[in-house]
Amino acid sequence: MVLNQNFSSAATAQGEESLISKACKESRNPDLCKSTLETDPLTKKAESYNSLCRVAMVVAISKIKKVSFLLAKSLAKESDFRNKSGIMVCTQRYDNALYALNMTAIPAFDEKNYNEAYHAVSLAGYCATACNDVCNEGGLTMFQQHNNEIYAFSSVVQSLLIKLVPADQL
Repeated sequence: MVLNQNFSSAATAQGEESLISKACKESRNPDLCKSTLETDPLTKKAESYNSLCRVAMVVAISKIKKVSFLLAKSLAKESDFRNKSGIMVCTQRYDNALYALNMTAIPAFDEKNYNEAYHAVSLAGYCATACNDVCNEGGLTMFQQHNNEIYAFSSVVQSLLIKLVPADQL
């Protein structure tokens, strides 16, 4: 079932490839995967491929919360009705992404239902692209980079999780 039993420890002996390097090598965006996970202090606790995947979901939640905070600040400052409406829609999309990760992906992962966790992470990434659609229609360019980053990292998390999904569920 699990293809990555050889991933054992985040801290490796000199000359050995780290857990993050091994895991990220086969992800959709190895550079983003590695740079994001290596700089996050939570990954120091990851001792296996599975625990690294769970940490990656928590990192995604943290990134989404930061964008949600920026959206809330922008909403409070915005006076133009159309821009305010677009920001409100994006806020709702990011709330949906947080719900998908906190209420579905993490619990499913903890129950070893990796397929459901994978699909919940996919939904979170979709929420960011839906926000991009709103931004494109309304001329709101201030959040497009954040949306693209959230989508890219959620794709990385998906590419890590897919290795845990049993073949008969693919």
